[in-house]
Amino acid sequence: MQTKRNLILHPMKKVLTGIALMAVLCMSCTSRMDRQSAEAVPTDSIIRINCMLSVKPEVRDAAIALSKELVEFSKKDVGNIDYDLFINASDSNRMMIFETWQDQSSLDIHSTAPHFTRIVPQLQSMGEMSIQVFKQAK
Repeated sequence: MQTKRNLILHPMKKVLTGIALMAVLCMSCTSRMDRQSAEAVPTDSIIRINCMLSVKPEVRDAAIALSKELVEFSKKDVGNIDYDLFINASDSNRMMIFETWQDQSSLDIHSTAPHFTRIVPQLQSMGEMSIQVFKQAK
C-alpha cells in the first residue's frame, strides 16, 4: 500500500530524473559543439576567445577575484598573446574575458593547465558562461 507521501514523491522523482537527463544531454551537446568549433580552426591560426560570464550580485566580487587570478596566471602561459578581464559598463554582474592565443596547441596546453582546471569550473558554478571562438582572417 502506498502512502500519500510516496504518491507525491513519485511524480517529483520523474521531474528530477527528466531534469537530470536534459542536463546531461545539454552538456554533451555543448562539449560536442566546442570540439567541432575547435576542430574547424586551423592549427596554425591565431585564436581569439571571448568568454562571457553573468553572475548574481552576491558572488560578483568572488567571480572578479577568481577571474583576475585566471588572467594573471594565463598571461604567463606559453603561446598567450593577450588575456584580459572587462566588466560591463552598464551591468557590473556581467563580465568578459578576452583571450588571444598563438595557435591551437597553445590553447590546448592552457586548457589543461592547473590554474585553468581549478578556476574555470568555479567560475562556471557562479553563473552563466558562454564562449565564442574566432580565428584570425588570412
